[in-house]
Amino acid sequence: MNTSQLGAVMVLIVVLAVGVALADQDGPFPAVEYPGGASRIIHVLQPVGGEVWTAGATQLVAWNVDEAIGYVSARLYDGATERAVLGYVPAGELQMTVEVPFYAGDGDNYTVHLRWSDETGVVGAASSPVFGIAGSWAVPSLTLTSPNGGEVWAADSFQTVTWTSQNPTGDVEIWVFDGGTRYDYLGTAAMADGQFTWPIVPCIGDRADYRILVRWANDEISVEDASDADFEIAGSFDPTITITSPTSSDVWPAGTTQLITWVSDCATCNVDVKLDSVRVLGRVPVMDGGLTWYVPTGLGTSYNPAITVTLNECGDTDVQDEFHVSGLVAPTLTLVSPQSGETITAGQPYTITWQSTDIEGDVDILVPNDSWYQTGRISVPASAGSFVWPVPLNLAAGSYPGVTLIASDSCAKVTASSGTINIVAGTGTFGDVNGDGDVDVRDLVEMQRSYTARGFVILDPAIAAFDAEPDGDIDIDDACLLLDALCGPVAE
Repeated sequence: MNTSQLGAVMVLIVVLAVGVALADQDGPFPAVEYPGGASRIIHVLQPVGGEVWTAGATQLVAWNVDEAIGYVSARLYDGATERAVLGYVPAGELQMTVEVPFYAGDGDNYTVHLRWSDETGVVGAASSPVFGIAGSWAVPSLTLTSPNGGEVWAADSFQTVTWTSQNPTGDVEIWVFDGGTRYDYLGTAAMADGQFTWPIVPCIGDRADYRILVRWANDEISVEDASDADFEIAGSFDPTITITSPTSSDVWPAGTTQLITWVSDCATCNVDVKLDSVRVLGRVPVMDGGLTWYVPTGLGTSYNPAITVTLNECGDTDVQDEFHVSGLVAPTLTLVSPQSGETITAGQPYTITWQSTDIEGDVDILVPNDSWYQTGRISVPASAGSFVWPVPLNLAAGSYPGVTLIASDSCAKVTASSGTINIVAGTGTFGDVNGDGDVDVRDLVEMQRSYTARGFVILDPAIAAFDAEPDGDIDIDDACLLLDALCGPVAE
């Protein structure tokens, strides 16, 4: 990576981290020319000044520059106070459509501040003439009314958090603190409802310094209120749970629906129900007393089942591993394509196909380079029988171990593998994600819009091409690979 490309990746890191391209400054600035080369000037063409923008509406921001490099960010100022980041696009587009913030506040001293940047940093800045904004939404307000200090609430009880609001909108988040430290996120409720039922779990711990925070936020603003003083929770204990069905003498036929039941001294907990302590069957309130389970047929002829129930918030667990399931069969999974020795072209979609019996759940797909690949969901239903693999253009030519299928979530673990496959180079320009014939800042912007950060995530096929490594995410490593391929305006 050369020096200019390294500079570009540093700019991109800022974009990916904060969603804007340029660092904050204290307020609007007139058109400026920066030394160090040819004239680098940006002028605001729109807004022209004197207009009145409507909050929540879309408006056009336009400019001209003396060279179509880098990109431009737009920010809304009320006097010297920044109100919002409106967006950023490649400088050569010369305009962007922005949404006027709903909660900007009516006034007649607004300006749009533009800053122009390339891989060397900020190269130009300009502000529009003054204009107005009208029709802003009224900012909501919140006042927590209970618990507001002095209450004593019992552990393992249902209590009601209440608040009043003005201009309510959307949902509020409810948090509980102890001793001023964030302790737990409790949930959400509509601001207009004015209340939230809090199931206080028995293992929360006795303290006299709890407080509740109610908070609302959107992309523009946030409002919140907390208990004025501490309240107390008393009577904490460690709850237990015991499975009552199945029993050790039960024999449940495969292919039938059965009821798993339990008893517990907890009224407010949730129960996690698992098969073999790994396969999640469901989570339900403990007071439901049970969970229905369809017993799969493909668990395998030698399978010995075990049901586990756990009080999610407090941890107590019980296991029943002495009951039996009758009528089990061995599942089958056969990979139809690709076959061993088959040739696949990089950059071209390839349809993986398979046949299966007695697999009522999903199939995971392992493709060359030992990375899990997804198609808008964590795995593919076995009944689908096929999956379109968008083979990465930068997958190096050569022989690979092949494609492997694994099914295990609702059946005995079965696998199928193609054996060695051959990848041949495809046509096209790696990194040209927008298809305009080169790799430039526009491709970087398109990648940023699909950025997921590091870690295995659910990828939609529409953005799979951005996974340059590929490893199941779209992160800064993919951005660096794209930068290595730069051949457009930024690289020049």
